[in-house]
Amino acid sequence: MGFVWIVLAVVIVGGVFAAFSLSNDQGAFAKLGDVTGKSPEEVQAVVGAPTSISAVAENQVLYQWIKTNQAGGYHYALLFEDGRCKGFTHQHSS
Repeated sequence: MGFVWIVLAVVIVGGVFAAFSLSNDQGAFAKLGDVTGKSPEEVQAVVGAPTSISAVAENQVLYQWIKTNQAGGYHYALLFEDGRCKGFTHQHSS
């Protein structure tokens, strides 16, 4: 029976840390404020490296930050044109 309580405690503590990690990451995106005109380096200095970078059209690049875990997740996508942010193309968090 003691083993069950240990496993349960580990799961609960892991969930708390996972939720805290997600909220910190999402808070970093909120700190960006208006992203229009920012360079990829300015954005990454606040939120970290993107999960994915894709060329989508001539002189346009889509940067995506995606994270999921047992506490939920988020997906943010920013479109850059000629090295400057045009804005969010996708924002989702759960």
